[in-house]
Amino acid sequence: MRSRWLAHIPALFAELRPRALRSMREFAEAEIVSMPQGPREGLPFRCSFMPWSALLLDEFDSGRWRRMFGRGPAQAAKTLLFTVIPTLYHLFEVGESVIFGAPTHDMAYDIWSERVLPVVRATRYARLLPMSGAGSRGGKSRAVRLRNGAILRFMGSAGDDSQRSSYTARVAILTELDHMEHGDASASEAGPADQIEARTSAYDAQARVYGECTTTTEEGRIFIETTRLGTDTRIHYRCPHCARWIEPVREGLAGWRGVSSIVAAGSAAHYRCQLCQQPWSESDRAAAAQEPRFVHRGQSVDASGTVVGPSPETHTLGLVWNAMHSPLRSMSTLAEDEWRADQA
Repeated sequence: MRSRWLAHIPALFAELRPRALRSMREFAEAEIVSMPQGPREGLPFRCSFMPWSALLLDEFDSGRWRRMFGRGPAQAAKTLLFTVIPTLYHLFEVGESVIFGAPTHDMAYDIWSERVLPVVRATRYARLLPMSGAGSRGGKSRAVRLRNGAILRFMGSAGDDSQRSSYTARVAILTELDHMEHGDASASEAGPADQIEARTSAYDAQARVYGECTTTTEEGRIFIETTRLGTDTRIHYRCPHCARWIEPVREGLAGWRGVSSIVAAGSAAHYRCQLCQQPWSESDRAAAAQEPRFVHRGQSVDASGTVVGPSPETHTLGLVWNAMHSPLRSMSTLAEDEWRADQA
């Protein structure tokens, strides 16, 4: 009897030993299936598809940033990288509660149910979804209590301040950030997004806030967070012709101006390096994307590919990217968009 009891001791201690957390990048590549209703539906998430995403997830894990914001175009992985992956990581890998903020409570719940929940259901964590009670059978509940004890609490920026003042968590996710500043204009306290973020303040420097949006104006909250308050980080590629490092920008897309048709615009599309003026083909662009660099405000990349210069003195990572950084759309389709807009 005693020997049989002793045989269970190693397993008992294994259960008591603190579990080593994976990095967010390890978690994402092991657990996440790409979002439904897209060209990569059902495929496992891999940083290799968009290599700069590995740099971003590593920055999330670096411990250097308390606040992390992303500003990019529509259909360019903003929701996946700044909303879906962080939400699932903190709920399931860390096992902690998360505040999920959006312009309205209903929108927060809709984004969860339409963009995040389908990803959860494609993972092994589907077993942790509630079987009964709030969040189990639809209906726009205020929170979803998962079976591992973590709670996802929905908050909207619209309405009075009371709905944003009664819950505390270490992590907050703010989506559609520019549209969150439309709460009670008469309120003398901080704006609604600030009030949601303040629900993490009890955790002091250990709090983590993630936010994303497409730019509306330079007075919009996402521009302020990424460029004025944040690091204004840009993604640089090495030009395959002159070997210097540049930030590919949409204004460098060439070949579509002055042509007679949208088909001709797509056929003639190419990128022109702003330093050497040599044209990039689609294969040049794909090859350059394999070696990205994150360059914060005031930094540069030397000839060896090393980022030089100090990081800005801020706790906020602000990443800015554009359609040239997304492999989901070719330069031909981007040029066709430009040609169509020019004609209009």
